[in-house]
Amino acid sequence: MNLDKLQEFANCIGTGVEKTRRGEGGHWAVAKCPLAHWKHKGGVDRNASFGMKIMVDGQSNMHCFSCGFSGDGEDLLMLIQHYGPPDFFEMAAAVELAQADDVFSWSLGSGSAADELEAGAHAVAVIAFPEWFVESFAPAVTSTTAMEYLVGRKVSAAMAEYADMKWDGLKRRVCFPIRSFEGVLVGVQGRAVDKDVMPPHMMYPYEYHTNNSVWLGEDRIDLMKPVVLVEGVFDWLRTSQVYRNVLSGFGVNVTKARTKRIESALSIITLFDHGEAGDVARASVSKLMSHARVRHLLVLNQDSDPGSSTVNELVEVLGDYVDLDDLLL
Repeated sequence: MNLDKLQEFANCIGTGVEKTRRGEGGHWAVAKCPLAHWKHKGGVDRNASFGMKIMVDGQSNMHCFSCGFSGDGEDLLMLIQHYGPPDFFEMAAAVELAQADDVFSWSLGSGSAADELEAGAHAVAVIAFPEWFVESFAPAVTSTTAMEYLVGRKVSAAMAEYADMKWDGLKRRVCFPIRSFEGVLVGVQGRAVDKDVMPPHMMYPYEYHTNNSVWLGEDRIDLMKPVVLVEGVFDWLRTSQVYRNVLSGFGVNVTKARTKRIESALSIITLFDHGEAGDVARASVSKLMSHARVRHLLVLNQDSDPGSSTVNELVEVLGDYVDLDDLLL
């Protein structure tokens, strides 16, 4: 969406563009986060933390530096609909504006916007990416720059190889290939190694598709064993050091589309961050996975998360509830 359309879109969902700034690959419109009521401390975004990429046409990626939301207009509206938009949100108008993005898959049809959003959340097609898409990137372990960044996050070469991490030298991002339960490539997420890059996390599109309903780690999961859910990709990688049956949802966006993909799981353990955003995610899992045994765990340090926890801390948190794997060093 261009700047005018983004301004209209923002107005429909209770916010407004306050300024523009230059970031990776172009300019961004900056606004108060429309998810603040549910995901920000005190229900307020005091620092205009929400960025929307300005496009001449096509998909506008969006990211909140405060609550961690990352996605496109479809993801945002689906999440707002899941939480329950206040009456002053003009959801039907927001849907019409977001249809300008080629990736937008809902149509208003004859029903209400809420009906369409609800239906879309249950049946999301997943588009296969060609293998060359990820093979065009070098293995992260072959890049000095990538490994310097990863070592700084306490990620070893063995861990990077386990995750099949790649290096995008052009965008300077370490990348996680995302594969479906069948092992089919369905996405790539990249993390910028440089500070203040907007957005820090990015889903790479293929023919305007990013497959935002999938989890990282699906191809390694046994749904008959307890499944641990974490937020970020580095939370996933750190937890995998002690227990491999773990999935990352790329943040706290627990949607019906995602939980439907793991609806046959018998036991779910969440290991989300401390705080209000984590509380919202935990409540969403309890509601959407009510047929399963759901247990919510927390890392011991309130200022920490799984990605920055030590192996011993994760063993202490998970050891009583799962059969731990051999340590991945």
